[in-house]
Amino acid sequence: MRLNRLFLPMRQTVLRLGALVVGGGLIALGLGAIAFPEVSAGNYGIPTDTPAWVAAAGARDLSLGLVILGLHYRHPDALRGVWPAVLCVPVADVVLVLWNHSPLVSALPHAAGAIAIAFLAGLAWLSPTRRDDANADPADHPT
Repeated sequence: MRLNRLFLPMRQTVLRLGALVVGGGLIALGLGAIAFPEVSAGNYGIPTDTPAWVAAAGARDLSLGLVILGLHYRHPDALRGVWPAVLCVPVADVVLVLWNHSPLVSALPHAAGAIAIAFLAGLAWLSPTRRDDANADPADHPT
């Protein structure tokens, strides 16, 4: 139990930084895809002549980034349930890229995002919430 308390501040820091990096990164990707869909289509891993779908994916990324940052600042414990849902996005992106016969290397950025978000999801589930701390038995945490 002592080891868990020792690493708790580090976990919270990683979760905070993760939310800022993922949320900010998704916002940047979303804005880039909306502003420059032709360029973003190539970066996504599926070149296309109709970049409208890239702008739609950009809107998706932008909204997810805003949700992550909003929850991070207002209700950080809620990210515990949001990370698994967000994980579906890069996993689906990997499948779509590979399904369209793009080179494996085109799916690697999406796979890296999926691994990072899976890490944050696991870390969030292992970290106690504020409610857990409020309901904790003082005998479990000797001073």
